[in-house]
Amino acid sequence: MPHKKPAPDIYYWVLERLHLDASGCIALEDSENGLRASLAAGIKTCITTNRYTRNQDFTGAAAVFDDLSDPGRFYRAAGLALPEHPPL
Repeated sequence: MPHKKPAPDIYYWVLERLHLDASGCIALEDSENGLRASLAAGIKTCITTNRYTRNQDFTGAAAVFDDLSDPGRFYRAAGLALPEHPPL
């Protein structure tokens, strides 16, 4: 990639390669730079924090989680329908 995050280059590359529209995607990131990159590419973004990033600024994220142990909470934040049979 010509530019690393927070530049959106990696997201643009993936969207182009997979022939996807950003409005139909959700990014999972764990850092402010990752959030900035995904938002710059127009992708709705959920954050999972870690001990190194939990105090960063995640303004603009659809949701911020300490972990993804509650799939229902993630689905709701992402605007997704809950599956009939949630994964085990």
